[in-house]
Amino acid sequence: MRYVRIPSVLHELHGERARDMWRMLCQNGKDLVVVASEVTGNGGTGRAHWEADYTFGVTGRKVHNVVEARFDLSGGLIARHTDSFDFATWAGQAFGPVGSVLGHTPLLPFALRRMANRQLDQFQRRRA
Repeated sequence: MRYVRIPSVLHELHGERARDMWRMLCQNGKDLVVVASEVTGNGGTGRAHWEADYTFGVTGRKVHNVVEARFDLSGGLIARHTDSFDFATWAGQAFGPVGSVLGHTPLLPFALRRMANRQLDQFQRRRA
């Protein structure tokens, strides 16, 4: 199993753009279910295990994503959040056999980042 560290499919997000990413995911994810467990924190770090079940909007395929999250904490808030998960497994669920293959290349993450950023840009324009 190959895990990749992904700050976000959208790359590095800060401030309102990070909050809008979650707003967009929750509003668009009509069947989104997220279950968090093993949530811990001490000093300036934290971690959590979470699993998300949802329908991937682009293909209509069901996805079950298993994620390990790491947090840098500052002033009682999350200053940095980095997720790790098996991208090829996720891609196979989201896109089928082609996704399983492309999930091992840099092509699919690049294409998804472009698509997701366009979607977030549109979401933010509609909110403005």
